[in-house]
Amino acid sequence: MKNIIFVLFSLIFIGCASKSLEYNVKNINFYEPSWYKDFNQTTLNNLVNLSLKNSEDINIAVLNLEIAMLKAGLIRDDFFPTPSGKFGASTNKDIKTSSGWKNGFSSEFALSYEVDIYGKIFDNYEARDWEAKASQSTLENLRLTIINSVTDTYFNILYLNDAIRNLKQNLENLNMLDKLVLTKYELGKEEILSVRQSRQNILDLQNQILSNIRELETSYEIIKNFTRSDIKFDDLSLSNVQNSDISLDIDFAILKNRPDINEAISNLNASFYDYKVSEKNLYPSVSIGASLSDSDSKFSDSFGFNILGGTLNINLPFLDYSRLKKQINISEAQFKKNVLTYEKTLSNAVNEVIKYVNYYEGDKQRYENMQNIKKEREMIVAIYESKYSEGKAELKDLLEAKNSLISVQNMLLNQKYRLLNDELSYYKAIAK
Repeated sequence: MKNIIFVLFSLIFIGCASKSLEYNVKNINFYEPSWYKDFNQTTLNNLVNLSLKNSEDINIAVLNLEIAMLKAGLIRDDFFPTPSGKFGASTNKDIKTSSGWKNGFSSEFALSYEVDIYGKIFDNYEARDWEAKASQSTLENLRLTIINSVTDTYFNILYLNDAIRNLKQNLENLNMLDKLVLTKYELGKEEILSVRQSRQNILDLQNQILSNIRELETSYEIIKNFTRSDIKFDDLSLSNVQNSDISLDIDFAILKNRPDINEAISNLNASFYDYKVSEKNLYPSVSIGASLSDSDSKFSDSFGFNILGGTLNINLPFLDYSRLKKQINISEAQFKKNVLTYEKTLSNAVNEVIKYVNYYEGDKQRYENMQNIKKEREMIVAIYESKYSEGKAELKDLLEAKNSLISVQNMLLNQKYRLLNDELSYYKAIAK
């Protein structure tokens, strides 16, 4: 009869076994982003440090990481025997007789341990450990996001500083030109249309300056929200920032540093180990235990621990096959979902790098063209200055040439800012 029961259990156990998923656990690398330091901007470095220090979101992410690590630590404790102890007191009386109350005291100290025959406890620990690494990747991604935002805003402020200075210089020239047009109109040498157009140009430029000032205030507000301080750097200029050539030969292996990819890998690894645990939940488990106990009618004599006991328990969870099989299917679906998430994250990262390399290549060519245009405008201004000093050109012509040069300078400044943004975006994409 015993052999028949054993054979039946064996058949049930074999039937419960399913084909395991094939997957090689991937490793990840954590890194500290430092690409923004390559610009040698002391103010930027200080802003980043303040922002990381004062971010409530980072503090929350740190706590989430701590919780995840503690959960992994709880599972790790399952590798060791679990101690327990208890003390009891009782009293009873035989109501059929006139005997008095009888008191009893007992104590016990025990150790219990589940033998990790199939590595289920280890897999459970690995799953929780990878969840902790996913939380760490979330924290790293948040730090990178803050660094990116602060850096973008910082260089935007530098760009606006220069743009406002150039526009104000342009406004001075327009005001001088407006006076000349008005004088010539009063002398009958210009039409009223020229006066109206001159005034309109001044108003348009004033509105442009006001718009840039408002954008500058918005950028400073962003910096204030990050750093919790009122830091101003209106004197800094984008002209002191050197663009550096980025390599157009893309090495996609460097994407392994991206926190979002690390997070996707960590979640994928965790779900794989969860799947393995759900499979092994079908397997029989063996628990052993040992205890020292004692009991006596006297309290002082109940702690002798003179009785040694031992236990052996074999659990047969596969008898609840239907429920456990559903859990396996759920774990498998979660794993496949995380595979798709990882593939999507990796594909998006690759496309992002390619996009910014192409942006950089095109904007670099436009920047070089704009530099050549600026040189041509500078030579035109020099010619008008020479002709004006010789009395062969009017002041109006010279001022218009200077305004054209300032317009080109603004366009060159804007193109340099776009090129810098391409460079920043590339560094973010590759997690430099």
